[in-house]
Amino acid sequence: MQEVPLDAGLILCCMRGDQNHKENIETIRVAKKYLGYGVCAVDLAGAEALFPTGSFSEEFKKIREEGIPFTIHAGEADGPDSVRQALDFGATRIGHGVRSLEDEALVRRLAQEGTTLELCPTSNLNTAIFESMDHYPLRQYLDAGVNVTINTDNTSVSNTSIQNEFQKLEETFALSEMEIKDLLMNAAEASFTADDTKKTLKDQIQAFFTLE
Repeated sequence: MQEVPLDAGLILCCMRGDQNHKENIETIRVAKKYLGYGVCAVDLAGAEALFPTGSFSEEFKKIREEGIPFTIHAGEADGPDSVRQALDFGATRIGHGVRSLEDEALVRRLAQEGTTLELCPTSNLNTAIFESMDHYPLRQYLDAGVNVTINTDNTSVSNTSIQNEFQKLEETFALSEMEIKDLLMNAAEASFTADDTKKTLKDQIQAFFTLE
C-alpha cells in the first residue's frame, strides 16, 4: 500500500459459513491490531442465502466491542430480512442492499437512519438479480432519499470499472450532473476514513464540478 500513490484502506472480510467461526474471530483480531495502520474496517461476505446474516451475531458483538467500523454484504442473494438484520447489528453501510426495495418500511428506515447502500449494478446483473439495467432500481432509491453509492464489486468477475458503471447508469437513467455529484459525495461521506480526508475528497469533487 505504501508503494502506490493512493490514500487507501483495507477492509478485511469475514466469510459466511458454518465451520469458520474461529477464522472470522482471527480476522477481527487482525483488523483490530492494524486498525489505522492500513486497515479501516471489516466486512461479512459470502453465500448470503445459505448462511443468514443473523447467524453472525457473535462476530458483530466482538466487532462492536473492539470499536471496528464495519459494512455487511446483505440484500442481494437474500432479501430484506438480511438487510434488517445488518441494521440491527449496527451497520451504517450495506454491501449491495439492492433488494431492500421489496419492503417499503425498510426503505423508509434506510432513509431515516442515513444508511448507505453500496450498489453494484453490473455485479447484480451478473447474478441475475435484475434482467437488465433498465430494471435497476437506482432511481427508486434516489427518489426515496436513500444514500446510495456506485461500486464495482469484484472487478475480476464483473469485468468492469467505476467509470463504466457510471457511464451505464448515466446513459440508462439520464442522470443529471447534480445527481452524479451527489453519488460521489455520498461515497466520500460513507468512507471509512478520517474527517479531514473526507473533507479533502469532498473539496476535490466540488472543485471538479465547479470547473465543469
